[in-house]
Parts: sequence; structure tokens; C-alpha cells
Amino acid sequence: MSTLASQLGKVVGEDNIGIGAEKLSPYFSGPVSDPKIIAVFPSSTGHVQEVVKIASPGKTPVFTRNGGVLSPDIASREGILIEFSHMKQIEKIDRRNLLVHVQRGVDFETINKEIASQGMRVLAPVLTRSESAAECLVNRN
Repeated sequence: MSTLASQLGKVVGEDNIGIGAEKLSPYFSGPVSDPKIIAVFPSSTGHVQEVVKIASPGKTPVFTRNGGVLSPDIASREGILIEFSHMKQIEKIDRRNLLVHVQRGVDFETINKEIASQGMRVLAPVLTRSESAAECLVNRN
């Protein structure tokens, strides 16, 4: 395991990093062999901040996905792919202003389960590139 992967593993846990073609191929639009990029699965904003702190001194590129998949040429570059699928917490429900504060990995189904007890629901967009409620909002704006 590389030094970078070790550092990232200490932040998010070794089970929450992805290395190698088998683990990384689903994130790319074509086959990847011997990827240099490391996928990281943070579960909190604090983890994301720590990952960026690790990347910063060496100017290691940090990538994220917006819905779909990445171009295979990114896999051959040294860098960090932050995958937000483990960030599934609803942080706050503001009934008065009809707002739900969510982490990036929260989907509409999760939101609706949580707010149903308060007599509310949110409608997901008909066409979307991602299950993430936060990504849908960003794409809409």
C-alpha cells in the first residue's frame, strides 16, 4: 500500500479506500488497468476536510463524480477520487422553512422516509443523473 493510501486509510478507515482495477472500474466509462487513482469513501464532512488536507501539500489532484462515470484517462493519473456514497446522513430538518440539510450521499427515498412522520414529502425530479438529492439540486441550478 502506498504512503498516500496509508494516510487516507488512517482518516476514513482502510475498508473505506479503493485501490486497483477491480474496485475502481465501476467509476469509469471504459476499462481501466493498473489505475493510479485512489478512491476514498468518507462518511462525514470532517473526513472530506482531512482528505483535502492530505492532498494539499503535495498538490495531489482530487476528483469527484457528478452523477455518471469518469473518463478512463483520469484513472491513470495519481490522485484521489472522493466517492460520497457513504455520506448518507440527514443533518437537519427545518420544517418552518421546508428545508432538509443533507450530506451529499442522501437520496430522495431516505429524505421521504425521514420526513413522512412530519406529514411531508419531497418529489424527486423526473430526469436525473444521480440518486443524490444534493447533486440533483446542484445540476438544477
